Amino acid sequence: MHHELPERLDLEWYRKSAKELVRAFRQGDDEARSRVVEAIGERASVQLSDAHHVVAAEHGFASWADFKRWVEIRKPEPQVGRIGREPIATHEERARALVAEVRAGRDGPLRRVRAFLPRYEGGAIGLRDAKVVVAREYGFPSWRDLAYHQQKAIDTHEARPSGELGGAYDLMLADDVDGLRALLEQKPYLVHERYHGAASTLLEALTQPENAHLATRAAEVLVEFGSELDVPLNLAACFNRVELVALLLEAGARHDATDIWAITPLQSAVYHGSREAGDLLAEVEITPNALYLAAGAGRVDRLSAWFDAGGNLWPEAMSLRANLADVGWPSAPPPVDDPQQVLDEAVALAAYSGRIEAIAYLLERGASPSGPAHLGLTGLHFAVINDRVETARWLVEHGADLEARDEIHHGTPLGWAEHNRKGGAVHQYLARL
Repeated sequence: MHHELPERLDLEWYRKSAKELVRAFRQGDDEARSRVVEAIGERASVQLSDAHHVVAAEHGFASWADFKRWVEIRKPEPQVGRIGREPIATHEERARALVAEVRAGRDGPLRRVRAFLPRYEGGAIGLRDAKVVVAREYGFPSWRDLAYHQQKAIDTHEARPSGELGGAYDLMLADDVDGLRALLEQKPYLVHERYHGAASTLLEALTQPENAHLATRAAEVLVEFGSELDVPLNLAACFNRVELVALLLEAGARHDATDIWAITPLQSAVYHGSREAGDLLAEVEITPNALYLAAGAGRVDRLSAWFDAGGNLWPEAMSLRANLADVGWPSAPPPVDDPQQVLDEAVALAAYSGRIEAIAYLLERGASPSGPAHLGLTGLHFAVINDRVETARWLVEHGADLEARDEIHHGTPLGWAEHNRKGGAVHQYLARL
């Protein structure tokens, strides 16, 4: 009963979906009946107007008319990597937690609901509405769409390729460069073959963290035989595979390509705190030109261009903002044109990559050492997540709030350190304070 979503939501597509729901209900389809019962209660029969209401309710709207207006003005979502292969129960747990958080009156969860649930007017929310919010945070218009695509991601994943491509894959992982070259000389098309895994080509597979022990020789062979370069560069930047970033840039990979996650390789490096990869990419270009990327790349020389002679932030700095939802983080409510928020976001991403000089520069111009960035995570949280003890120490010495709590797990920096980096340098440092 589920169709693939169009790239841009189309009202006619939903009208057809509603008609299909009516037909399926009349034919006794269990899924159709379940959808109707959840949205509008038990029904002996269903009319098209009822099906319209079901579709609207599944998307968080009180009426078809409200849903129709939203579809007509909604901008298309970029193609991003927002979901992994966790079971849908993981997202349902997040929805249940959101119900409890809203009931407790926490500001952050309330902002999430107001941002993604159009008909919310205050008060408690039910699980169905919370599921809509979670789905929207991952770029899906309804919970049903999130569940479908999550299961599809699970079902189509291959741990490794099979057939001829699997043979090349095994040679590559064995670091049998001569064997790989001989196979590609016979079957050069294998460098372009794809499979449904964490990566989808041989060169993309080489960028994955579990293959970091391999030298670049196999990558050089794949480049020689014409492998696509742009997506591997983005992945190498993400996982801080510095030697591959250098190789791919030298081979002609585009530093401004956005074929994966709709972000550039430098954005990928900064969003994952991949400092060394960011160093290489920032030498080529800060792409796109944004304050937070200059901060995350540690380019103080480029930061200065965003401030006037009086040290005030130029308004243009608010036009392009960080969006960690593009790489799998929960979405935050839409940003507002607030210079303080822009500065604090830049501090957080600078801390993620350990860019103390950039943080100091931003604090001198009004940024806060404790300013919340993405969903309440501060620069100290981000330093903790990447175990950057020197950055954490610098922030604490300059007034960072040790009790600040994020809006994802409501954790303090010490709580995140204990959960993610227990026993690590930054956990030991914070635990002594």
